[in-house]
Amino acid sequence: MVTISIIKLNELQRFNRLDSEYYQPFYLEYYEKLKKFGSVKLGDPKYTKVSDGIHSSIDYDINSKIICLSAMSPRLGYFDLSGNSYISERQHRKYPNSNLREEDIILSSVGTIGNCAVVTKDILPANADRHVGIIRTKKDRLDPFYVCAFLNSKYGRFQTIREATGNVQLNLFIDKMKELLVPLLSPSEQGKIGQLVKESTIMYINSEQKFKQAVQTLLQFVNFSDKRLGHILTYIVDYKTITANNRIDAEFYQPKYDNLLEDIRNFKNGYSFLVQSFPLSNSRVQSNKKSDEEFTYVELADVNGSVGTIDEKNIILGRNAPSRAKMSLKKGDVIVSSVSGSFDKVALISDEFDKSVGSTGFFVFRPKNGFSEFLLALVKSPLVQLQLQKYTTGSILSAVPKPILKKIQIPDFPHDKQKLIADMVKESHQMFSRSRKLMKDAITKVEGIIEN
Repeated sequence: MVTISIIKLNELQRFNRLDSEYYQPFYLEYYEKLKKFGSVKLGDPKYTKVSDGIHSSIDYDINSKIICLSAMSPRLGYFDLSGNSYISERQHRKYPNSNLREEDIILSSVGTIGNCAVVTKDILPANADRHVGIIRTKKDRLDPFYVCAFLNSKYGRFQTIREATGNVQLNLFIDKMKELLVPLLSPSEQGKIGQLVKESTIMYINSEQKFKQAVQTLLQFVNFSDKRLGHILTYIVDYKTITANNRIDAEFYQPKYDNLLEDIRNFKNGYSFLVQSFPLSNSRVQSNKKSDEEFTYVELADVNGSVGTIDEKNIILGRNAPSRAKMSLKKGDVIVSSVSGSFDKVALISDEFDKSVGSTGFFVFRPKNGFSEFLLALVKSPLVQLQLQKYTTGSILSAVPKPILKKIQIPDFPHDKQKLIADMVKESHQMFSRSRKLMKDAITKVEGIIEN
């Protein structure tokens, strides 16, 4: 449906934007509501300080304990740290202005523009790269948890998308971030909304801890030890082994992989192959790009690997479906990224995402007799993750070929242990659902106040 907006010349001059997208009718409607309500600019120094992260190349250090937040870290009021790297202590000290503090608001400015969350002490010490904004409020004037709820609401989201600029990749630059309007509610109203966000954050942290506990319980049962899984700088491989595997890359022959497989094979209960116990699904859908029918599409960016869930629904029209939208997903499926660097992006398909469509970048497991929740913990564990790393191929975009999955070996777990671990994952996901509800309640409250 065609929409037309008539804009006066002085409005064009005021906003200094000529792109028609900027003047969509509902953008103008929302903007006027915020102005009439009584709002302050996010960059007003009386209320906040807005900056961004480190602009130079990040000095990553696998031995560091200092998290480096990026654009993919903030979600809908919480952080997914499953794919995060660690910054060196030297660089962390070199850039004190981007050292994060408790109750800083982190706002994504590239790719996942508009996602934001509040820093809690459990992720500190931490720093950030240039692809996020760091918003530090004066708490007696603006509650950071309230601001987080607002930025995640439709009145915050329309602004972050509207103010983003760029051709190849949109960016929400700091000067535009400072122009975002935030309704100035009374301290008591801010506090009530902020409290819902705090409770949501705590519930999410509990969910994350319970999921980690499930994976740890799984590892304890097989007496898993990482003592023999360190990276070795020098080792010798004979020519016969190289020709048998048809691989000459040194990483493939890291002793840690053979040590892991040896431990699995020596497990007291025996071992089997992953796809024998948990079959792969090859079910695909034929998406019609000319169709006006809507469907739910799941891609890598939607997966929260920290708790094994999918964050939010991504509804698209059939005609807008990307070529990789082909995998048929059903309740109880477990999806695992096939792309190197994101193997830990694993998720369980819940009721909400039953009959959705997934990217071909996922392996889709469809358990028949086993527990889906148990499988989720298993593929998240080093038992499977390290084997996926071993069998990675490719140079530009490394991935695991599907036939290779037949080589993945797993310990045999008795039924009662599978159930124990599955129940822990279920509890984690129940907490996650409660966390999402609390956050959505906060957002609904913000939007209701603005509209009424």
